[in-house]
Amino acid sequence: MLPGDIEAPAERHLVEQYGEKLQSTLLISPHHGSKTSSSEDFLTAVSPKVIWISLGTDNQFHHPHPSVTARYQKYDIPFYRSDKEGAIRVTIGREWKENTYRDTYNHWWGSYGHQGVVS
Repeated sequence: MLPGDIEAPAERHLVEQYGEKLQSTLLISPHHGSKTSSSEDFLTAVSPKVIWISLGTDNQFHHPHPSVTARYQKYDIPFYRSDKEGAIRVTIGREWKENTYRDTYNHWWGSYGHQGVVS
């Protein structure tokens, strides 16, 4: 699910409108993990198996908000942060496989790995 920059009121509307039809294996964190998103009702309806949080390193808004990541932990949903893991790639087939750019290209000379794009 790719909810974009929605916040709690839009999440509430989606839950009321679609309920369990919102279920998704993957959730891109709404509004980059801002404190005004990822409500408990929304997380319950979507019931994701993994969450990706798209954000820049040292972003001016300090996303994701600690209350949001605590909520993900409370529901035992693993999450990845693009500011920490870099690009995230998923392969969908008979089995779900995910890996991060920094895990794949982490070199001995730096924690940020090789610069470039994963093909």
